[in-house]
Amino acid sequence: GENLINSFQFEHNESGGMIYRIVNPSECKKAFYGISEAEDFAKEFMESNGFSDMVCTERELGEFEADFVFAPSVSGVLLMNASVRATVCLSDGIITHFEAADYIRNCKTQVSSSGNAAVNLPANLEMRESFRCIAEINGREKECILAVSDFEGDEVLTFVDAESGRVLKTEIR
Repeated sequence: GENLINSFQFEHNESGGMIYRIVNPSECKKAFYGISEAEDFAKEFMESNGFSDMVCTERELGEFEADFVFAPSVSGVLLMNASVRATVCLSDGIITHFEAADYIRNCKTQVSSSGNAAVNLPANLEMRESFRCIAEINGREKECILAVSDFEGDEVLTFVDAESGRVLKTEIR
């Protein structure tokens, strides 16, 4: 169903009453908060609405809003295909957009993690952090190690097969 609460449009999923989508058409015209404060607002919002153990996998700072993608961490494995998207207004810290369709459709409560391959990145990439994850690669779920590195000002995400150590996909952001 849909309710109008504090100018937010809430949509709940049919099965469990979890927030599915929020659209808040408020206008953000000033930036009082930075990206790390905005990320904290998004995390607080998610935790208070049943989205726990979420890890930020993408962040982008706009002029008056910040956009984030969070993936759930289940037994230390990030479920990349169960991510949520949140947009935070930098004027007041309010969530202006929230989308959890992939989370509701794909989140699992248990994950078995077996692969333990070494991550061998090209010499010009220095790994900043890594996560065990399940990601959709070429239409199939694969257990991966996600290596996050920086290259010439861009963030590079390298998905490595957790069994073989082979690079499956690279994304530049």
